[in-house]
Amino acid sequence: MSSISPALINTDKKHLMGQDTFIEEWRGKSTDTKPERPADRHGSTFYEMDTQDAYMYDGETLTWIPQ
Repeated sequence: MSSISPALINTDKKHLMGQDTFIEEWRGKSTDTKPERPADRHGSTFYEMDTQDAYMYDGETLTWIPQ
């Protein structure tokens, strides 16, 4: 059985605070590695399908924060 990586579901381009940002919506399992993102992905989300936990990406600290 093959392993499936997290899936990118959607990307929206927004203009916030004078900058373009790309807000991504990800789905995966808690055992998947969350994608490393650049600062312009601030506000992106990752939903863990097996735990129902959600995370939001902080483009300033470059970390995923539990919601």
